[in-house]
Amino acid sequence: MRLGYAELPAFTERLEKRGFAIAAQARDSARMISLADDGLFLPYEEKDQTGIVLRDANGATLFHTRYPQRAYESFEAVPPLVRDSLLFIEDKYLLAADQPNRNPAIDWGRFFPCARQPGRARLNISARLQRVGYSPAKFHLRMTRDEMGSYLGLQLETVSRSFSKFQKASLIELRGKQINIVDRGGLERI
Repeated sequence: MRLGYAELPAFTERLEKRGFAIAAQARDSARMISLADDGLFLPYEEKDQTGIVLRDANGATLFHTRYPQRAYESFEAVPPLVRDSLLFIEDKYLLAADQPNRNPAIDWGRFFPCARQPGRARLNISARLQRVGYSPAKFHLRMTRDEMGSYLGLQLETVSRSFSKFQKASLIELRGKQINIVDRGGLERI
């Protein structure tokens, strides 16, 4: 899970055993969880940086940290050499003026060759995520099935049937937008 959220319950329990109290914590509502389980993309703005501040009963800071510890304040603050190097490595057209709606999450030029083979497409995304340090088996798909079908020239029903087929064959598990690749070899054989 991103930014250590999966470890929150254990961390919270350790703090409470040592006498700390949780003053505030964001949680999804039951309705929001239900909508996510039904496959709806949930609107949220992912944080670039996270952290924790521990204070004593008087409000004095005992501990403070952020992850990542260093971050640029704005896009304009990123040195041109760093920006241009990253664009060259990742996607040199990402900031092209003639492509204002280019999707930074998926490079469709790399994705499309695998698109007619949905299992291979999932593995392509999986490999890209692994290269940048994320889980290759579990990821959050930000596109709707309708968007995938529209881009690939497939009907929504075809995309949905592919997902259903993969689930029935125990190749993947789906929970809303969360995909878990269960049988990588099986997907590679499709």
